[in-house]
Amino acid sequence: MSLSELLRDEGYRVVEAADSGAAVSQISRVQDIKVILADLEMPSWTAVIKHARANLPESFILGMVRYGALSNALEAQQLGAHAYLIKPLSFNEVNQWIRRSLTGQSQIKT
Repeated sequence: MSLSELLRDEGYRVVEAADSGAAVSQISRVQDIKVILADLEMPSWTAVIKHARANLPESFILGMVRYGALSNALEAQQLGAHAYLIKPLSFNEVNQWIRRSLTGQSQIKT
């Protein structure tokens, strides 16, 4: 199952984007996004982080990156992402971060 399907099964409303341009468009259009899961290896991923910070400043941004691209995770945090997870992802860990961010219990991971 995809991450989106697993999150829907948990009861979350999920908005998906196939690429950075679509993600920026969704962020502009859907103003009640609380958590953004951003693939930090897709082309133009920095535009997604910057746009989210500017347009949804209260949202929690969780980056996803493979170990070999940790420099992207550090750059994402400099741009305003709150935390990152290393691929392959554990659904339980993703879900825990989402729950903590929605309840105000998240801590920034450095």
